Amino acid sequence: MPLRPAAGWGKLDARHDLRTLRSALRMAATLDPLGPPPEQSTDWTAAVYRAGQPWGMALNDQLSCCTVSDSKHAVMIATANMGRIVVPTDADVLAMYTALTGYDGIPGGLRDKGCYELDVDAYMRSTGLCGVRIEAYGSLDPRNLDHVKWAIQLFGGVRFGFRLPQSAEQQFEARQPMTVVPGSPSVGGHDMRGVRYVPGWILLSTWGGLVWASEEFIATLADEAHAELFEGWQVPGIDRATLVRDLAIVNDEMMVAA
Repeated sequence: MPLRPAAGWGKLDARHDLRTLRSALRMAATLDPLGPPPEQSTDWTAAVYRAGQPWGMALNDQLSCCTVSDSKHAVMIATANMGRIVVPTDADVLAMYTALTGYDGIPGGLRDKGCYELDVDAYMRSTGLCGVRIEAYGSLDPRNLDHVKWAIQLFGGVRFGFRLPQSAEQQFEARQPMTVVPGSPSVGGHDMRGVRYVPGWILLSTWGGLVWASEEFIATLADEAHAELFEGWQVPGIDRATLVRDLAIVNDEMMVAA
């Protein structure tokens, strides 16, 4: 278990406003007609392992950059499953984190306070990481597990934001799944990516590895969730062009208001 960075893992408070509501409603309009999700998802991590690439801490043991570390893992998963894996380096992660925050090279300093997940998604859409960008992103209600599961299955993953309890750190260190422990104190915000699910459990990427989390853990402790559609990623059964067009309108409004 890595030591927690001085300023915390790095996810700032979730933003919920009219724009995120519109985004969530558009995602719901896409996912609701699909009905119940498959019992278990595709294992999107398998392509990364076939490529022989480790996940890597991506500096989150030193800086409050969990949101950017998540983007590294997202890029690895998307590109590995599209045929040729791209693995951002620590230098790439640092450059993106610096662009987002103005980080000045002082861990735990005034410019090492983390990021808003929506700002990271906006950056991934406008600039990307290692030449890999997302075309659009949409908000999800993390308590709607059917939508969460469909998003993992269709888009290859979901960016979750958590009010992380100390128990989750302890469970990860003990190589145990993350479950709800009543009364466990919060250690602040943390970004983890849902990359696979089976009945009752969702697999998360974080801290250079993978850990299972119970559905109760997701529904209780996640305070935001976002689906990301990468350039070139195929989404069977979805009108991709219309979804991108509709989400782009909301995404552009978010960028103007940021």
